[in-house]
Amino acid sequence: MILTDRLGFPFRKRKKDDLPPDHPLNFPNEHLPGSSATLVQVDEISLEAYLRPSFSDRCRLQEYKKGIYFSKCYLHERLKATQPKTIIDVGANIGLSSLSLLQEFPSVTKIVAVEAEAENFEVLSRNFEHWKSQFENVQFEAMQAIATGQDGAAFEMSRLGQDNPQTTASGTFRFTPAQTGITNTVTMAYLLAGAEGPIICKMDIEGGEEFIFNADTAWLDRVSFFTAEVHDRFGPEFIDSSARMIASLSEFAIVPDRDVLHCYRRHQVNNPDIST
Repeated sequence: MILTDRLGFPFRKRKKDDLPPDHPLNFPNEHLPGSSATLVQVDEISLEAYLRPSFSDRCRLQEYKKGIYFSKCYLHERLKATQPKTIIDVGANIGLSSLSLLQEFPSVTKIVAVEAEAENFEVLSRNFEHWKSQFENVQFEAMQAIATGQDGAAFEMSRLGQDNPQTTASGTFRFTPAQTGITNTVTMAYLLAGAEGPIICKMDIEGGEEFIFNADTAWLDRVSFFTAEVHDRFGPEFIDSSARMIASLSEFAIVPDRDVLHCYRRHQVNNPDIST
């Protein structure tokens, strides 16, 4: 199992005149309805995807082009040789992460993509429906739900881009436990039950990994490749979000694919008495 970090697009202010037309900063950082998406060519083989004219969707396109959820090394080639069959995409957004992994692992025959936010899910569903005709041997399944570690939980939604529009795309959301709220959830155990292996699991849920790994983690034993974004560095409210995930993964055979890891002592550097 390999835990990778994210090589995503850094949010910086630049002169737009110096940017190519499809650069994310040429688009508004607004959360747009799924109905605003149009078909856009995303690579040199004329593959198309529905995208909204927003910073968030263009960031997803940049991530797709960079292939941020895998990296080439001998471990990667060994993984490909096992011919993975299933992709579980948790926090699928508009589906480009699923597409990237599918193109890298052509042996995959089924993708299960989970996205909780309604407008993102609409674009995800349109993309999956469109790609069915281009990947006839692949079963595409999109689920509108919050992935969690146990049944019976309720969650509330917050828009990260609204809280900090200078550093976060408007199409990203966080779901945190609440007494009442959204109850349309799905457990990781359910997602992996009956899935054909080898299994690839991608996770990018804006700190929500904290609430997946606080319960049953036996499902990890079925995962051959785990690729995730961790969010502790995004702000004080995220400082413990990956703690249980890292602890859980340590019970299994993790092989980090980065030769330099930047590791901070969580609560020492997050001390509120430190002035910066």
